[in-house]
Amino acid sequence: MIAFALGWAPYIVLVAAYLSLSIVSRSMSIPDSKNFITILSILWIFVVQGDSILLGPFSRLEWGDGEFMFLGYFPYLADNRDALFLHELMGGVDRYSLGRIGGAIYSGRLWMSEVMPLWLVVVLMRILVTSVALWSVYLFARKRFHTPRLAAFGFGALFSAGFDVTTSLTFLYGVSIAAIPLVLLALCRLEFKARPIIIFFLVALFYILFADPFFWLIGLWISAISLAVWHRPNNVVLYFLGLVLMSILWVANFAEAIVGMVQMVPQSSRPDAPSVAMFGDFAGYLKFQLQWMFNFRMTYNAGSWPYFVPLIYTFVQATRFKNRQIFIAGSMSLIMGIITPFLVAVPWGEIGLDFLTSYRWYVEYCAFAMVMLSAAAAACLRMDVRTDNGHLPAAICISVALAMVFVFKVNTVLHMKTRGNLSRLEQISNLQNPDWFENRNARVVGIPTGYDPNSSVSYGLSSFDGISTIVPKSTYEFWRELILETDMPAHAYNPGLPFRAEFNTCCEAYDISRDLNLDMLRVANVGYILSFKQLETNGLAKISGPQVQQPISAIGKAPDIFVYELPNPFPRAYPATSVTSFAADSNFDEFVDHIRENAPLGDAAIRTTMPDDAIAPNSIDAGSLATALIPDGFQIDIPVATGGAIIVNAPPLPWWSVTASGGQSLEWAAANLGQVVVFVPKGVESFEMLYQRPTLY
Repeated sequence: MIAFALGWAPYIVLVAAYLSLSIVSRSMSIPDSKNFITILSILWIFVVQGDSILLGPFSRLEWGDGEFMFLGYFPYLADNRDALFLHELMGGVDRYSLGRIGGAIYSGRLWMSEVMPLWLVVVLMRILVTSVALWSVYLFARKRFHTPRLAAFGFGALFSAGFDVTTSLTFLYGVSIAAIPLVLLALCRLEFKARPIIIFFLVALFYILFADPFFWLIGLWISAISLAVWHRPNNVVLYFLGLVLMSILWVANFAEAIVGMVQMVPQSSRPDAPSVAMFGDFAGYLKFQLQWMFNFRMTYNAGSWPYFVPLIYTFVQATRFKNRQIFIAGSMSLIMGIITPFLVAVPWGEIGLDFLTSYRWYVEYCAFAMVMLSAAAAACLRMDVRTDNGHLPAAICISVALAMVFVFKVNTVLHMKTRGNLSRLEQISNLQNPDWFENRNARVVGIPTGYDPNSSVSYGLSSFDGISTIVPKSTYEFWRELILETDMPAHAYNPGLPFRAEFNTCCEAYDISRDLNLDMLRVANVGYILSFKQLETNGLAKISGPQVQQPISAIGKAPDIFVYELPNPFPRAYPATSVTSFAADSNFDEFVDHIRENAPLGDAAIRTTMPDDAIAPNSIDAGSLATALIPDGFQIDIPVATGGAIIVNAPPLPWWSVTASGGQSLEWAAANLGQVVVFVPKGVESFEMLYQRPTLY
C-alpha cells in the first residue's frame, strides 16, 4: 500500500486532476478576476497546510534537517539572547556556531518564540511561507509579464506546493526561497519615486527578518544576475544598487554570525565533511545533482516534476515562438539547477577563501524559484494574450501541484506515525515536571526517534547531544572516538546518535550499550538517557516513564518518555587523578585507546607538555570542588587550596581564559579530546573560566 501511495498513486492524481481541470475549463467559464484568485489562493493554502492549521500543537514535526536541527532549541535561544557560550546545548557551544539563528541581531522567528508557544510559531511559519511562495510568483508574473491570472496562479501554486523549502521545511528555511520572486519584483520596480522605494525597503526588511541567514545571500545575487540577463528591470542602476543596499542590511544583521562562523570553521568538524566527499568525486556529485534535479519520481527534497515540467514548458514555448529571450530564461534556470557541483569543486582554500570550502551553495534551490518566472514569461508568448486566459499552463501546473500535495500528505502521515507531532518538543509531561531530576548538574542524552535531542533545553535540561551548523571538532571527536560504539556516517559532523531503524520499532527493549559507551558518557557528565524506545537496563536504572513501550501516537499529546539514570556521572568539573602527556605528533589511535581506558579513572590525557610549575594532580579532594555556571563560563571554588589539576567538561576551544581569584592567569590544555584541564597552583582558592571569543559588538 505504501509503495503504491508513493509510487503510482501520485501519477493517477496528476492525470485525474489534469483531465478534470481540462473538462471544467471547456465546459464552464472560469472567472478572470482578482476576487476569484484571492478565494482560490485561500483555498489552496488550506489544501497545502490545512492539516497543520486544524491540528495545531498536534501537527507534524518538520521534515529532514528541520526535524532534528534547530527547531527544538528556539525557546531556549529566545530566553538566552545575551549569552555567547551556551552551557546547556551539546555540552556547551558558541552561540554563533548555531549558524542559522544564533547570530542575528533581529530575527522574526525569535521574536515570535518570545511571545508564542513553539507549535504556534511553527504553524504560522508554514502558513506564511506557503502563502509568500504562492503570491510572490503570482505577483511577479502579473506585474512584469502580464501573465494571465489563472496561469500566474498555477505557477505560484506549483512553487508553493512542489518543494520542501515551501511546504515541509518552512520553519527552518523561512522565506529564504519562497520570497525570492518577491524580492526580485521589488528590485525590478525600483524607480526614483517614493512608493517603489518604500515597498523595496519593506520587502527587504521582511526578507532579512524571516530568512535563513547564512546560505541565501549568494544565491540571491546569482538569481538577480540570472534574471537581469533576460529581463530588463525598470532601472538597471537602481536594481543593482538596491541589491547592494539589501546585502549591506543583510550583512549588518548577520555580521556577528558570519564572523563567528569564519572563526569557528577551523575549530569545527565541518571541513572534514565537504559535499564532494559524500559522492566520491566531482563526476559522482554531478551525476547525483542531475538525478536530483530531474528525478522522474515525484518526491520532496528534490527538483523532480515541479522543476523540470515548467523548464520543459519554457523551452517548448521558446522553440514554438522562436523567442531567444525565453530560451535564455530557461537556460539560466537550467544552469542554476546544475551549477552547485562546479562551485563546490573550486579549490577555494588555495585562493584564501577557506570559508567557502564548506559553504552550502544551494543555488539549485534558487533555481526552483527562477524556473517559475521563466515559465510565467513563456506563458505570455501567444498570438493574443487578451483572449487567452492561460488554461493550458494553469491546468498543467495545478495538476502537478496537486500530485505533489498528495505526496506531501502521504509522507506527512508516515512521518507522524514514526516521529509523533509537535507536542513532543515542549509537552512531554514527565519532562515538564521532572520529579526524577535529582542530579541537577548532570547532562542528558536523547535517543533520536520521536524525541528531538535539541529540545532538551526547552525542558530546562542540559544536553550533550543535538545538532548545530558548526560543531566543535573536539565535541564531535569525543562522540565519534569515545562514546559511539558504531560508526558515524562518512559525511556526518554532529554529535549524538545516528538514526537506527530499531529506534522506531515497538515494543521490545533495546540494548543501547550496542551503540553507546556508558562509561564515557559518565565521564562527560551525562547522568540521564531519554528515549521513547524502551531500553534494556544493563548499566542503567529506569526512573520514570510508562510501564511498557506504547506505539507512537500520530495525533494527540506526546506520552511520557522513558528516563534512564546512569549511576555516578562525573561532575561538570572534577580533580584529575593523573595527567598523561603525549607528544603533539603521537599516534592518534594510541592516544584514543589510552583515553578510553584511563579517563573513567580520572586521568587527563593531553597532547602537549605540562607546565613546569604544575602541581601533582591528585592534591585536590574530589568532594571539595564547588562548580557554578556563570554567564559565558564557570566559577570553580577550591576550599582546600593545595593546587593540582582540574578537568572541566567544556569543549577545548581556543577562546577560554582562566583567571584565579588573585588575578593571575592560569594555564590550561585540551584533555581527553573533548575536555579542558586547568593547572591550579597552590594557594588558589577559586578561579573563573570565561569564554572570550572576539566579537564585533
